[in-house]
Amino acid sequence: MKSLTNFYCLLIALLAFGVPPVVNAQTYVESSAPKLNCFQIHLKTAIVTNRERRQRYADLSHGKSKKISRILIFVEKIGLLMAKKYDSKSLPYIERGMTVLCDELLSPRPIPEFEAYVEPTGYVPEKFISSGGTKLTRQLSHALKHNGFAAVAQIAKDKLNELKLRPSFNCLLRNDMTTIYKASSLAPKYIAQSKALGLESTEKLYRKFLKSVISILPFVDGIDRQAFPIQKQGVPIICQDFPEARPE
Repeated sequence: MKSLTNFYCLLIALLAFGVPPVVNAQTYVESSAPKLNCFQIHLKTAIVTNRERRQRYADLSHGKSKKISRILIFVEKIGLLMAKKYDSKSLPYIERGMTVLCDELLSPRPIPEFEAYVEPTGYVPEKFISSGGTKLTRQLSHALKHNGFAAVAQIAKDKLNELKLRPSFNCLLRNDMTTIYKASSLAPKYIAQSKALGLESTEKLYRKFLKSVISILPFVDGIDRQAFPIQKQGVPIICQDFPEARPE
């Protein structure tokens, strides 16, 4: 049962990953064309980026990064099935000019260029500092259920401010918290728009999306823990592979 739960967590982890613009997502974000299949673009570009960089990271880390790259690519490939469902649910809104589940997943920020070595900046701890994934999941879940989207956005904003103190670490969680912050901040806008257009409210869609991202934060914290000793040596795996993995 535990292994099944871990596999499920790996699968839904995809919801939080930022989008490397390998298929020229920067141009896509700026385009005036309807934003179709954003989640699938999000995953396909991530797969390409991680494939292109995994051997370089393996060489730099003496093989220690292989497990991280392998997990990321695996869940991204499996997650394409989930992405199709989310893109399908978003389509009626996108056809009416709403960029539902696109602004949250396609970052306007470009992916950082690959660098073999980046000196860690900010606070560099001796040991990994957990982001408290389990506690954070409870806090965010409670806020979403009882206090609404604004409360979720505030918790996410506070966590992002805390993570700014150690910009070279906890990069996957920073990326995911940015997704949570964007989604919870945009949700009220799209709920109002969907109702004004006579469409089914997007509230259920956004609640489901946020629940999925929030639920995998303990897993994300674990990936950051694995990456910490590699990042501390100046190999910026994850931190330079997703647009929102570094502070603005």
